[in-house]
Amino acid sequence: MFQEDFRTSEFKSMNIVIIDDNIDILEMTRFMLESTYNCLCFESYQCALNFIILNARHVDFILCDNYLGEQRGEKLLETIKTRFPHIKAAIMTAGIEDESSFKHIDGFIQKPFMEEGIKNFIQETMKGR
Repeated sequence: MFQEDFRTSEFKSMNIVIIDDNIDILEMTRFMLESTYNCLCFESYQCALNFIILNARHVDFILCDNYLGEQRGEKLLETIKTRFPHIKAAIMTAGIEDESSFKHIDGFIQKPFMEEGIKNFIQETMKGR
């Protein structure tokens, strides 16, 4: 998807950035969500951060893996939420995490997840629950 499409598409309810260094997980998550949301995917921490900084007003939700190679998704979301607190952000991980340690995120979801589960999770997180 081109950046312009992401910013101007009005036929779907939200713009979601998905970040995961595992291409299979990235593609599977996009496949689950793209019928409902505009999705833009990144394998790279830095590419995602650069895109979000330039397009923050068009980003509604970020779904980020916590383990991005040598980088932590938690740090990426902390950086983003500090600059753009209006963007909802959630960690997804296959590891066991202490949710209370994530201070700068709006939600937390354990992998693997099913399509209905991830969609419900996003809706509830957007509502602030």
